[in-house]
Amino acid sequence: MRLPDWRAAATSGPPIPSIDEVDFRALYSKTKYVVETADGWSLVITRYRPVKQPFAQPLFGEPLLLVHGFSQNRHTWTSGQFVKNLLFFGVDIHILELRGHGKSSIAFQKERADRFKRPLPPDIDYGWDIDSYFLYDLPAAVSGVKRITRRERIFYCGHSMGGMLGYGYAGIHNDFEGLITIGSPADLGRGFMLLRLVAHGAPLLVGMIDLTLASLNVSGKVEGAGRSLLA
Repeated sequence: MRLPDWRAAATSGPPIPSIDEVDFRALYSKTKYVVETADGWSLVITRYRPVKQPFAQPLFGEPLLLVHGFSQNRHTWTSGQFVKNLLFFGVDIHILELRGHGKSSIAFQKERADRFKRPLPPDIDYGWDIDSYFLYDLPAAVSGVKRITRRERIFYCGHSMGGMLGYGYAGIHNDFEGLITIGSPADLGRGFMLLRLVAHGAPLLVGMIDLTLASLNVSGKVEGAGRSLLA
């Protein structure tokens, strides 16, 4: 898709104010919607829909999906001026919160399960991983944004892990008009042998941690049973 030329747009309308001169709340109408994953999670997407301004907005209505990094949430994008700058140019912003993060919390899943009389997701007790984000959360979010905006392709921006998810998704799907990443390594540890060793050894390290925690858990249960028996 060919985007409007900024210079042409800038000279065809009224003078363009600076971003600081525009009230942030005048730039958008805010809503939220829920998308359902194939494995039973309800994910919340917060939408900042641009409001038409008297000055030129060369990207007006272009849908952009924002995906946060590890252990983050929507405030990754909204706590500074990032969203305001995008809205200034008219971008239609959709902020996904991955399972277990922000509004897509465990409590929200329990609330939905109770309301709709359905079972909880099988991994509700912190049993998910990055594969869950990639295989279930991202497809549901992209499909949701496309449905809401009635677009065949959308723009994507990911921070850190969110960008890494975008790399993988773009490699096997044709849903992105453009892909932007911020602080997202494409080759972890390149030029830094120690970090590369850590990256390759991560599965073994995680397995050892899981085994240790499981042992402690079993030990705690045995100890608790012993105390009960003595009582």
